[in-house]
Amino acid sequence: TRSFHVTGVQTCALPISDEDFRIRCVNKIMSDSTINNRTLLFVSHDIRNIQEVCNKILYLKNGTVQFYGNIKEGIHLYNEDTIKI
Repeated sequence: TRSFHVTGVQTCALPISDEDFRIRCVNKIMSDSTINNRTLLFVSHDIRNIQEVCNKILYLKNGTVQFYGNIKEGIHLYNEDTIKI
């Protein structure tokens, strides 16, 4: 069982219509987390952003951990589940 503790939560919404601005936001997020040696908890349903920002994925379904680990595997499982819905 893994446990996660979240502190210092900062929220932001990535724009979906302005691609240049979205890319700048993703780059800023990555730069800030790298420079400050921080772990980023990135919550999204946007697979593209997840692939660009994250190096691991935590997939929750109804509040239960379904998968934690490799991005491609997690996205595959998420896509399989969402197709069934």
